[in-house]
Amino acid sequence: MEKVKERCKLKHGLIVLSDGSKGGLAMLWKEGITVDMKTYSQDHIDAWVEGGWDGDTRVQELINGATAEWRSEIIDTLFLPHEADIIKSIPISFRLPPDKLIWSETRNGLFTVRSAHKLAVTRAVSPNKGTSSDDSDTRCFWRRIWSITVPHKVRHFVWRACCNALPTKNNLRHRKIIQEELCDECKGAPETVGHVLWGCPKAKEAWECSKLVFSGTVDANASFKDVMWKLMMVTDVGEDHVAQAATTAWALWHNRNEVRHGGVRKSGQQVFRWASDYLREYRAAVVHDIPAATMPPQGAAEGKAFEVGLPFAKEVGVRDVILEGDSMIVYNPVCNHSLAPSSIVAVVQGIQDISGDFWNVECSHIKRQGNLPAHLLAKYASSITDYVAWIEEDPAISCKLLSMM
Repeated sequence: MEKVKERCKLKHGLIVLSDGSKGGLAMLWKEGITVDMKTYSQDHIDAWVEGGWDGDTRVQELINGATAEWRSEIIDTLFLPHEADIIKSIPISFRLPPDKLIWSETRNGLFTVRSAHKLAVTRAVSPNKGTSSDDSDTRCFWRRIWSITVPHKVRHFVWRACCNALPTKNNLRHRKIIQEELCDECKGAPETVGHVLWGCPKAKEAWECSKLVFSGTVDANASFKDVMWKLMMVTDVGEDHVAQAATTAWALWHNRNEVRHGGVRKSGQQVFRWASDYLREYRAAVVHDIPAATMPPQGAAEGKAFEVGLPFAKEVGVRDVILEGDSMIVYNPVCNHSLAPSSIVAVVQGIQDISGDFWNVECSHIKRQGNLPAHLLAKYASSITDYVAWIEEDPAISCKLLSMM
């Protein structure tokens, strides 16, 4: 149980030992949660819990109102790693507008019947069939998936595979895209995610080369989530072996796609060797002290530049302004040509609100090639820690960089 507490990053807990094969419970909680234990036995735990995330908590409680920045320490505690990265990549308007509900299945955040129907169909044909013991175990499992020390694309692949969200022939047939679902490799079973990555003879050969030892047996028809659950939550083979398993599964799928597009078909042993070399090169190149950054939403950087730049222009006495950029994602909604994506709608609204304080504000869109000076200046600005402003003069660094081109 101590290993489980460490993996789930839950420091506190109550463990009720079992009596042979009967009973046995555990309740774990994180820092900042107050637990008033009432009664407990091998069959129940009765406790009063205070603190943490509840149904009345609002987004504004995740934001530092003084600096208009995300409160990273709280977000990292409440959400899974990939969820936290996505949240912290969302730009925050300095106006701090009130919270509002958005529909995540459309680009502009507005609900449509079509998007709801599409979501319902997707969930109906791609159910999550993995096994789990309870919600806390499941959440711990997903945390471990997103903490595997492999490239992000491999982690993302493993997550999709565990959710049965890969375009296998079986899934494509369910969507009425193709009629035949037989595995191209062995011709002996439907091409499901579990079959491609576990049950197929080629996959079995690759796994045998890995010399991974499972606790008990894993059925040949098991889902890939069942396989990873057994590997991480039951057997606990260690982080290095989990990384090897994730990379091997990704390599099997990668070669499957290569063959489908005219590439060379590798044996299971060749796939395993290639995956091992790939993982070894990644570990040699990665800098463990620098966390991987999540890219902000499209248009976020340019939108924030406009929103922060306008108050500065007002402060120095400028009253006629031209906002020039290469992002149509920002340009169109600022000019009211289209609705803003939900990820930057607050920033766009901030630009429009403060524009009313000027005599005239024009928007100009140029191609990316013509906006090179701004991109060079932005790269230079990322290395500046102090506040720097140029008024009625060109930045020396911009002139220098352009002269070198």
